[in-house]
Amino acid sequence: MRRIVVDTNVAFSTFLNINSRIGQILLNGAKYYDFFAPEYIRYELIGHKERIKNIGKLSDYLRGKLWTGDIRLINGLITKGYSRIVTTNELYTDFLQKENKK
Repeated sequence: MRRIVVDTNVAFSTFLNINSRIGQILLNGAKYYDFFAPEYIRYELIGHKERIKNIGKLSDYLRGKLWTGDIRLINGLITKGYSRIVTTNELYTDFLQKENKK
């Protein structure tokens, strides 16, 4: 059992409680399983976005950085005042520093 097609309800459950059995399997199981989802899952989850946010006590913003290699996107975002961006080179340098501390 290697290939698993994920139902919308399973994905929904993961958002609501990442520490649940379902959440742990979906978030950490990629080394054992290949997860797939039908294209419509995106639309169903977007359709329930507000409900997921309310039940899961989630917000729209992670306060994280956007990882992108798209220079045009980076320049456009910086022009609009968005600075929470990290490039592959910056992230790789940080990754190597963390790996070397082990």
